[in-house]
Amino acid sequence: MLAAIVEIVSGQPFENFLLENIFTPCDMENTGYPWEERIDKNHFATGYDKNRLPLAAQDDVWAARGPGNLITNVEDLYLWTKAIQNEKFMSEEIKNKIFYDYIPGKETYSWNKAKTLEN
Repeated sequence: MLAAIVEIVSGQPFENFLLENIFTPCDMENTGYPWEERIDKNHFATGYDKNRLPLAAQDDVWAARGPGNLITNVEDLYLWTKAIQNEKFMSEEIKNKIFYDYIPGKETYSWNKAKTLEN
């Protein structure tokens, strides 16, 4: 739903908005969707199914844009972590909405913070 809102408000495809407003300003050249022509398909890993066969990359389905399906590499993840620490890129107010529950105990704006199994 949020991807649709971004497209309506910005007047451009969601992947273009991300490229212009996040990836390019952060110098993230290897982050995007697997169907974008600018992404080198030879540089990303794939998962495997239960028969140990490689899974195909996500097809260009509009609904795949909002909930994730981005691909990246370690260098771009490093650039992202640097960017979100920069107040000029992301204000403290926005970080507080992303990293902390807006309503205590409820995931609202925040990232999923579920714990994985502990040893």
